[in-house]
Amino acid sequence: VLRTKARFFIEIVSTKFSPNFMKFASGNPEGTHAALLAGVDAIQDILSDGAKYAVGDQYTMADIAFTPFWARLNLLAQKGIGAYKDEERKSFLKGLEDPKYAKFNGYVQRLLARPSFKSTFHEDVVEEVFTRRFGLAK
Repeated sequence: VLRTKARFFIEIVSTKFSPNFMKFASGNPEGTHAALLAGVDAIQDILSDGAKYAVGDQYTMADIAFTPFWARLNLLAQKGIGAYKDEERKSFLKGLEDPKYAKFNGYVQRLLARPSFKSTFHEDVVEEVFTRRFGLAK
């Protein structure tokens, strides 16, 4: 059952979140803050109430698959890196502050706080690569 839940979570990330992340970063007009938040909604909808991670209290492949995408998007949005309009970035960050995203925000905070993630995510490298690729928000 857990394997099925993990696969379903990864499918939601792959179809509802990741495509919108790349559209947003690259400045594609379909990559709006609303599309990103729709991906967040889809992920939040399948997170279990009270669970620490995607499919329960154990860190699984589902979390491993999602964490780098979220970490990159979070970095890009916080630093204003990407070909998107800056107003879209601000609207996305403001939207995430809505209390309705408390479950999602708690989940991603736990992901980013994991020592295994912190020791392997090199923010400076990601910032340099994405700035070179997409530039800064307009």
